[in-house]
Amino acid sequence: MAFAWDRRAAYDSHFSLPIHHTKDISTLSLIVRLVTSLTPSMSEPAVLANSFELLCAFDEVVSLGYKENVSLQQIRNVLEGESHEEKIQDIIARVSDRGDRVEGRVTKQA
Repeated sequence: MAFAWDRRAAYDSHFSLPIHHTKDISTLSLIVRLVTSLTPSMSEPAVLANSFELLCAFDEVVSLGYKENVSLQQIRNVLEGESHEEKIQDIIARVSDRGDRVEGRVTKQA
């Protein structure tokens, strides 16, 4: 009899899903929206090509086994920010390489 009482206590009402199930469904729904927005073709090559972005997006959704309170737009903003930082680092590395090559030419000529 105690089992039936405990099971009923976990429900919002008699006809709805348990509270933890509704959170799981919303998390899965967000993950599905992320995957479809990052890989519209939903093919294996597209998933492989975007695997790093997908992993970062999943990390934003779930942290230490718990769903973070984030929206799809917030996750997109984080991913774009990380991408922007990576582009800046690439530019800095290229400029540094060019500077090193120019300095090498100058020292050879002198």
